[in-house]
Amino acid sequence: MSRGLPGPLVFGVECCYGKYWSDKRPRLCTITVSHYCEKVRWALDAGKIDYTEDAHPPGFHMSWAQKASPDGKTSTPLLKDAGTESKALQESTQILEYLAKQYPSRLGWLFPSDLSAEQQALKAELMEKLDQSLGVEIRAIIYSFCLLEPEGKGETLLAETLKKNTLWGEKIFMGLVMPKVWVLMRKAMQISEEKLAERLETLNSVVSRLDEVLSDGRKFLLGTDHPTVLDITAASLAYPLVTPPQMGEVSMSMECMQPVPRAVEFCEEYRKRPFGFWVLKMYKDYRGATVSLPLLKEFPPSAGEGQGEGEGVVGAPEPLGEEGGDAYKVQICWTGKK
Repeated sequence: MSRGLPGPLVFGVECCYGKYWSDKRPRLCTITVSHYCEKVRWALDAGKIDYTEDAHPPGFHMSWAQKASPDGKTSTPLLKDAGTESKALQESTQILEYLAKQYPSRLGWLFPSDLSAEQQALKAELMEKLDQSLGVEIRAIIYSFCLLEPEGKGETLLAETLKKNTLWGEKIFMGLVMPKVWVLMRKAMQISEEKLAERLETLNSVVSRLDEVLSDGRKFLLGTDHPTVLDITAASLAYPLVTPPQMGEVSMSMECMQPVPRAVEFCEEYRKRPFGFWVLKMYKDYRGATVSLPLLKEFPPSAGEGQGEGEGVVGAPEPLGEEGGDAYKVQICWTGKK
Protein backbone atom coordinates (compact mmCIF):
# COMPACT_ATOMS: atom_id res chain seq x y z
CA MET A 1 0.00 0.00 0.00
CA SER A 2 1.21 3.50 -0.81
CA ARG A 3 2.36 5.62 2.10
CA GLY A 4 1.39 9.24 2.77
CA LEU A 5 -2.41 8.97 2.38
CA PRO A 6 -4.90 6.45 3.82
CA GLY A 7 -5.43 3.46 1.52
CA PRO A 8 -9.08 4.21 0.57
CA LEU A 9 -8.21 7.82 -0.23
CA VAL A 10 -5.26 6.75 -2.40
CA PHE A 11 -7.52 4.31 -4.25
CA GLY A 12 -10.17 6.96 -4.80
CA VAL A 13 -7.76 9.58 -6.06
CA GLU A 14 -6.02 7.12 -8.39
CA CYS A 15 -9.39 6.08 -9.82
CA CYS A 16 -10.23 9.73 -10.44
CA TYR A 17 -6.99 10.51 -12.21
CA GLY A 18 -6.59 7.20 -14.00
CA LYS A 19 -3.18 7.01 -15.66
CA TYR A 20 -1.65 9.56 -13.33
CA TRP A 21 1.94 9.20 -14.52
CA SER A 22 1.19 8.42 -18.18
CA ASP A 23 1.30 12.03 -19.44
CA LYS A 24 3.91 12.31 -22.19
CA ARG A 25 5.37 15.59 -20.99
CA PRO A 26 7.81 15.96 -18.06
CA ARG A 27 5.87 15.76 -14.80
CA LEU A 28 7.16 17.40 -11.65
CA CYS A 29 5.87 16.24 -8.27
CA THR A 30 6.43 18.86 -5.58
CA ILE A 31 5.66 20.16 -2.14
CA THR A 32 4.35 23.56 -3.22
CA VAL A 33 6.37 25.75 -0.85
CA SER A 34 9.60 23.72 -1.05
CA HIS A 35 12.60 25.82 -2.04
CA TYR A 36 14.28 22.70 -3.47
CA CYS A 37 11.24 22.25 -5.73
CA GLU A 38 11.40 25.93 -6.66
CA LYS A 39 14.97 25.33 -7.87
CA VAL A 40 13.71 22.80 -10.44
CA ARG A 41 10.67 24.93 -11.38
CA TRP A 42 13.00 27.84 -12.09
CA ALA A 43 15.11 25.77 -14.48
CA LEU A 44 12.10 24.31 -16.28
CA ASP A 45 10.52 27.73 -16.72
CA ALA A 46 13.81 29.31 -17.80
CA GLY A 47 14.19 26.63 -20.47
CA LYS A 48 10.58 27.13 -21.61
CA ILE A 49 10.05 23.41 -21.15
CA ASP A 50 6.45 22.26 -21.40
CA TYR A 51 5.79 20.34 -18.18
CA THR A 52 3.08 19.52 -15.66
CA GLU A 53 3.47 20.18 -11.94
CA ASP A 54 1.56 18.24 -9.32
CA ALA A 55 1.86 20.13 -6.04
CA HIS A 56 0.94 18.73 -2.63
CA PRO A 57 1.17 19.72 1.04
CA PRO A 58 3.91 17.99 3.07
CA GLY A 59 3.02 14.35 3.68
CA PHE A 60 0.39 14.21 0.95
CA HIS A 61 3.12 14.09 -1.69
CA MET A 62 4.40 10.73 -0.49
CA SER A 63 2.02 8.40 -2.34
CA TRP A 64 2.47 10.25 -5.62
CA ALA A 65 6.26 10.37 -5.36
CA GLN A 66 6.57 6.74 -4.30
CA LYS A 67 4.42 5.67 -7.25
CA ALA A 68 6.92 7.14 -9.74
CA SER A 69 10.20 6.65 -7.89
CA PRO A 70 12.32 3.75 -9.16
CA ASP A 71 13.56 3.22 -5.59
CA GLY A 72 10.25 3.77 -3.79
CA LYS A 73 11.52 7.01 -2.25
CA THR A 74 9.04 9.68 -1.21
CA SER A 75 11.18 12.82 -1.45
CA THR A 76 10.53 15.82 -3.69
CA PRO A 77 11.22 17.31 -6.12
CA LEU A 78 10.61 14.33 -8.36
CA LEU A 79 10.80 14.65 -12.12
CA LYS A 80 9.48 11.91 -14.37
CA ASP A 81 10.29 12.53 -18.00
CA ALA A 82 8.02 11.68 -20.92
CA GLY A 83 6.49 8.52 -19.46
CA THR A 84 9.86 6.77 -19.03
CA GLU A 85 10.03 5.03 -15.66
CA SER A 86 13.84 4.94 -15.60
CA LYS A 87 14.04 8.73 -15.74
CA ALA A 88 12.31 9.52 -12.47
CA LEU A 89 14.82 11.68 -10.61
CA GLN A 90 14.57 12.93 -7.01
CA GLU A 91 17.52 15.22 -6.30
CA SER A 92 17.34 18.84 -7.40
CA THR A 93 20.89 19.25 -8.74
CA GLN A 94 20.71 15.85 -10.45
CA ILE A 95 17.47 16.94 -12.12
CA LEU A 96 19.10 20.14 -13.39
CA GLU A 97 22.05 18.15 -14.75
CA TYR A 98 19.63 15.87 -16.57
CA LEU A 99 17.65 18.80 -18.00
CA ALA A 100 20.81 20.53 -19.20
CA LYS A 101 21.81 17.36 -21.10
CA GLN A 102 18.33 16.84 -22.53
CA TYR A 103 17.91 20.49 -23.56
CA PRO A 104 21.46 21.78 -24.16
CA SER A 105 20.37 24.72 -26.33
CA ARG A 106 17.95 25.89 -23.64
CA LEU A 107 19.69 25.01 -20.38
CA GLY A 108 23.31 24.29 -21.23
CA TRP A 109 24.24 27.63 -19.64
CA LEU A 110 23.58 26.09 -16.22
CA PHE A 111 26.80 24.08 -16.43
CA PRO A 112 29.46 26.04 -18.36
CA SER A 113 32.45 23.97 -19.42
CA ASP A 114 35.00 26.79 -19.37
CA LEU A 115 35.19 27.46 -15.63
CA SER A 116 38.65 28.05 -14.21
CA ALA A 117 40.04 25.92 -11.40
CA GLU A 118 39.30 28.76 -8.98
CA GLN A 119 35.70 29.01 -10.16
CA GLN A 120 35.23 25.25 -9.91
CA ALA A 121 36.55 25.27 -6.34
CA LEU A 122 34.22 28.13 -5.39
CA LYS A 123 31.28 26.37 -7.01
CA ALA A 124 31.98 23.15 -5.07
CA GLU A 125 32.33 25.05 -1.79
CA LEU A 126 29.16 27.10 -2.18
CA MET A 127 26.99 24.30 -3.58
CA GLU A 128 27.76 22.23 -0.49
CA LYS A 129 26.99 25.14 1.84
CA LEU A 130 23.75 25.89 0.01
CA ASP A 131 22.40 22.34 -0.26
CA GLN A 132 23.58 21.01 3.10
CA SER A 133 23.36 24.08 5.35
CA LEU A 134 21.48 27.09 4.02
CA GLY A 135 18.59 25.15 2.47
CA VAL A 136 18.14 22.90 5.50
CA GLU A 137 18.44 25.67 8.11
CA ILE A 138 16.12 28.15 6.38
CA ARG A 139 13.34 25.59 6.21
CA ALA A 140 13.69 24.70 9.89
CA ILE A 141 13.93 28.36 10.93
CA ILE A 142 10.71 29.40 9.18
CA TYR A 143 8.84 26.41 10.64
CA SER A 144 10.29 27.24 14.06
CA PHE A 145 9.13 30.86 13.95
CA CYS A 146 5.61 29.72 13.07
CA LEU A 147 5.33 26.76 15.45
CA LEU A 148 6.81 28.70 18.39
CA GLU A 149 4.44 31.64 17.90
CA PRO A 150 1.91 31.73 20.78
CA GLU A 151 -1.87 31.39 20.40
CA GLY A 152 -1.57 29.26 17.27
CA LYS A 153 -1.14 32.26 14.94
CA GLY A 154 1.88 30.69 13.27
CA GLU A 155 0.10 27.36 12.83
CA THR A 156 -2.74 29.14 11.03
CA LEU A 157 -0.28 30.91 8.73
CA LEU A 158 1.52 27.65 7.96
CA ALA A 159 -1.71 25.79 7.25
CA GLU A 160 -2.92 28.43 4.79
CA THR A 161 0.48 28.55 3.08
CA LEU A 162 0.86 24.78 2.74
CA LYS A 163 -2.57 24.49 1.10
CA LYS A 164 -1.75 26.87 -1.75
CA ASN A 165 -2.17 25.44 -5.26
CA THR A 166 -2.92 21.93 -3.98
CA LEU A 167 -5.79 19.56 -4.76
CA TRP A 168 -9.14 20.33 -3.14
CA GLY A 169 -9.38 16.89 -1.52
CA GLU A 170 -5.98 17.34 0.10
CA LYS A 171 -6.99 20.76 1.42
CA ILE A 172 -10.06 19.29 3.11
CA PHE A 173 -8.22 16.32 4.60
CA MET A 174 -5.34 18.53 5.67
CA GLY A 175 -7.68 20.63 7.79
CA LEU A 176 -8.65 17.50 9.72
CA VAL A 177 -5.16 16.21 10.43
CA MET A 178 -3.13 19.40 10.97
CA PRO A 179 -3.17 19.32 14.82
CA LYS A 180 -1.42 15.95 14.69
CA VAL A 181 0.90 17.14 11.91
CA TRP A 182 2.14 20.03 14.05
CA VAL A 183 3.01 17.60 16.86
CA LEU A 184 4.94 15.38 14.45
CA MET A 185 6.73 18.37 12.91
CA ARG A 186 7.83 19.70 16.29
CA LYS A 187 9.34 16.34 17.12
CA ALA A 188 10.90 15.57 13.73
CA MET A 189 12.43 19.04 13.29
CA GLN A 190 13.43 19.44 16.95
CA ILE A 191 11.53 22.71 17.27
CA SER A 192 12.75 24.66 20.31
CA GLU A 193 14.17 28.07 21.15
CA GLU A 194 17.59 26.55 21.84
CA LYS A 195 17.73 24.74 18.49
CA LEU A 196 16.45 27.85 16.71
CA ALA A 197 19.36 29.89 18.10
CA GLU A 198 21.84 27.30 16.77
CA ARG A 199 20.21 27.32 13.35
CA LEU A 200 20.26 31.11 13.14
CA GLU A 201 23.97 31.08 13.92
CA THR A 202 24.68 28.48 11.21
CA LEU A 203 22.62 30.41 8.67
CA ASN A 204 24.39 33.67 9.49
CA SER A 205 27.75 31.98 8.89
CA VAL A 206 26.74 30.77 5.41
CA VAL A 207 25.18 34.10 4.41
CA SER A 208 28.29 35.95 5.63
CA ARG A 209 30.37 33.85 3.22
CA LEU A 210 27.98 34.68 0.37
CA ASP A 211 28.09 38.37 1.33
CA GLU A 212 31.87 38.15 1.06
CA VAL A 213 31.74 36.58 -2.41
CA LEU A 214 29.42 39.34 -3.64
CA SER A 215 31.44 42.15 -2.04
CA ASP A 216 33.39 42.84 -5.26
CA GLY A 217 30.17 43.81 -7.06
CA ARG A 218 29.92 40.74 -9.27
CA LYS A 219 26.54 40.10 -10.87
CA PHE A 220 26.72 36.30 -10.57
CA LEU A 221 28.37 34.21 -7.89
CA LEU A 222 31.09 32.70 -10.08
CA GLY A 223 31.88 35.99 -11.79
CA THR A 224 30.49 34.71 -15.09
CA ASP A 225 28.56 36.83 -17.58
CA HIS A 226 25.41 34.72 -17.17
CA PRO A 227 23.69 32.75 -14.37
CA THR A 228 24.80 29.20 -13.66
CA VAL A 229 23.41 26.35 -11.58
CA LEU A 230 25.05 27.97 -8.55
CA ASP A 231 23.01 31.17 -8.98
CA ILE A 232 19.72 29.34 -9.50
CA THR A 233 20.47 27.17 -6.46
CA ALA A 234 21.40 30.11 -4.24
CA ALA A 235 18.45 32.29 -5.21
CA SER A 236 15.80 29.57 -5.03
CA LEU A 237 16.98 27.99 -1.77
CA ALA A 238 17.18 31.44 -0.17
CA TYR A 239 13.76 32.67 -1.26
CA PRO A 240 12.22 32.06 2.22
CA LEU A 241 15.01 34.26 3.58
CA VAL A 242 13.72 37.39 1.82
CA THR A 243 10.21 36.44 0.52
CA PRO A 244 10.44 37.86 -3.03
CA PRO A 245 7.13 39.35 -4.22
CA GLN A 246 7.22 36.91 -7.15
CA MET A 247 6.74 33.99 -4.73
CA GLY A 248 3.65 35.31 -2.97
CA GLU A 249 1.39 33.08 -5.06
CA VAL A 250 3.28 29.99 -3.89
CA SER A 251 4.50 30.79 -0.39
CA MET A 252 4.30 33.48 2.30
CA SER A 253 4.35 37.18 1.52
CA MET A 254 5.58 39.86 3.90
CA GLU A 255 1.98 40.99 4.33
CA CYS A 256 0.59 37.60 5.33
CA MET A 257 3.51 37.02 7.72
CA GLN A 258 2.44 39.86 10.02
CA PRO A 259 0.91 37.48 12.63
CA VAL A 260 4.44 36.09 13.16
CA PRO A 261 6.54 39.20 13.99
CA ARG A 262 9.82 37.32 14.39
CA ALA A 263 9.54 35.95 10.86
CA VAL A 264 8.92 39.46 9.51
CA GLU A 265 11.92 40.88 11.38
CA PHE A 266 14.05 37.98 10.17
CA CYS A 267 13.20 38.61 6.50
CA GLU A 268 13.58 42.38 6.81
CA GLU A 269 17.04 41.94 8.33
CA TYR A 270 18.28 39.64 5.58
CA ARG A 271 16.79 41.78 2.81
CA LYS A 272 19.26 44.50 3.84
CA ARG A 273 22.32 42.27 3.52
CA PRO A 274 24.25 41.98 0.21
CA PHE A 275 23.18 38.39 -0.38
CA GLY A 276 19.53 39.12 0.45
CA PHE A 277 19.50 42.09 -1.92
CA TRP A 278 21.09 39.88 -4.59
CA VAL A 279 18.38 37.22 -4.18
CA LEU A 280 15.64 39.82 -4.60
CA LYS A 281 17.36 41.13 -7.73
CA MET A 282 17.74 37.63 -9.17
CA TYR A 283 14.00 37.09 -8.79
CA LYS A 284 13.18 40.48 -10.26
CA ASP A 285 15.49 40.16 -13.25
CA TYR A 286 15.43 36.43 -14.00
CA ARG A 287 12.32 34.82 -12.51
CA GLY A 288 9.58 36.88 -14.16
CA ALA A 289 6.93 39.20 -12.77
CA THR A 290 4.81 36.40 -11.32
CA VAL A 291 5.10 32.68 -10.68
CA SER A 292 2.24 30.74 -12.27
CA LEU A 293 2.30 27.03 -11.60
CA PRO A 294 1.15 24.50 -14.22
CA LEU A 295 -1.01 22.53 -11.80
CA LEU A 296 -3.64 19.88 -12.32
CA LYS A 297 -7.12 21.33 -12.15
CA GLU A 298 -9.31 19.98 -9.40
CA PHE A 299 -11.36 16.86 -10.04
CA PRO A 300 -14.12 16.75 -11.11
CA PRO A 301 -14.32 19.68 -13.57
CA SER A 302 -16.78 22.44 -12.84
CA ALA A 303 -20.14 22.50 -14.58
CA GLY A 304 -19.75 23.35 -18.23
CA GLU A 305 -16.07 22.35 -18.43
CA GLY A 306 -16.40 18.64 -19.05
CA GLN A 307 -18.07 16.52 -21.69
CA GLY A 308 -19.38 13.87 -19.36
CA GLU A 309 -17.54 11.20 -17.47
CA GLY A 310 -14.33 10.03 -19.02
CA GLU A 311 -10.58 9.95 -18.99
CA GLY A 312 -8.67 13.15 -18.22
CA VAL A 313 -6.44 14.35 -21.04
CA VAL A 314 -3.86 17.08 -20.67
CA GLY A 315 -4.32 19.68 -23.37
CA ALA A 316 -1.86 22.06 -24.98
CA PRO A 317 -0.07 24.52 -22.71
CA GLU A 318 -1.48 28.01 -22.62
CA PRO A 319 1.06 30.87 -22.43
CA LEU A 320 0.32 33.15 -19.51
CA GLY A 321 1.28 36.38 -21.26
CA GLU A 322 3.62 39.09 -20.05
CA GLU A 323 2.87 38.69 -16.35
CA GLY A 324 3.52 34.98 -16.48
CA GLY A 325 6.97 35.31 -18.01
CA ASP A 326 8.07 31.99 -19.44
CA ALA A 327 5.66 29.90 -17.37
CA TYR A 328 2.86 27.83 -18.84
CA LYS A 329 -0.45 26.71 -17.41
CA VAL A 330 -1.54 23.21 -18.36
CA GLN A 331 -5.22 22.85 -19.18
CA ILE A 332 -7.16 19.67 -18.44
CA CYS A 333 -9.92 18.65 -20.83
CA TRP A 334 -12.24 15.64 -20.73
CA THR A 335 -12.73 13.28 -23.66
CA GLY A 336 -16.07 11.85 -22.64
CA LYS A 337 -14.75 8.32 -23.14
CA LYS A 338 -16.17 5.61 -20.89
